[in-house]
Amino acid sequence: MPKYAPNKMPSAVKKRYFELLREGYKGAAAARVVGVSTSCGSNWFIEAGSMILPDTGTGQAAHGQCCPDAEPCGGIRAAR
Repeated sequence: MPKYAPNKMPSAVKKRYFELLREGYKGAAAARVVGVSTSCGSNWFIEAGSMILPDTGTGQAAHGQCCPDAEPCGGIRAAR
């Protein structure tokens, strides 16, 4: 049984939180902008794999954004 209530924020709020992170906002600042607690934003970040990848619409990042010193990988996220 969960020790806390499940997050009831609309998915648009979570999406906007991650857009702000991609724009360069710190997690606490992004959380304040969308109206959630810092801990809620941190939980979203952890649940997402603790990585911010650019939203290019193709599921791929430009080389150097996800693996700057490694072989080109295409930045493709692993399916969950």
